[in-house]
Amino acid sequence: MRTLISRRFWFSAAHTIAADAWCGERTHGHDFYLVVECVNRPDSWSAVTDLLFELNDRDLNKMVVGTEPSFDGIAAWVLERLRLYLPSLRRVTVGARDIEATVEV
Repeated sequence: MRTLISRRFWFSAAHTIAADAWCGERTHGHDFYLVVECVNRPDSWSAVTDLLFELNDRDLNKMVVGTEPSFDGIAAWVLERLRLYLPSLRRVTVGARDIEATVEV
């Protein structure tokens, strides 16, 4: 049997998305949530909290280099960063209010 353990984290950040139908091309912020799912319990969640410290209260356009800082772009970027430290990582979800994006290994 395989067990997925998930943990939810929060951070606040700003971003600008080109040609965004909802917010236009203006800089705006969100209170994001991040759900990290691993097979079984990881030894430590410190890699996630360290990453959130880097992202909190920042401009994601400057942090998430090489990817548009949309919800799916942020989730993919986080997944790639955390895979180095959490070998059991399977899924990352990033969302705010009524929108979320999930990427899987």
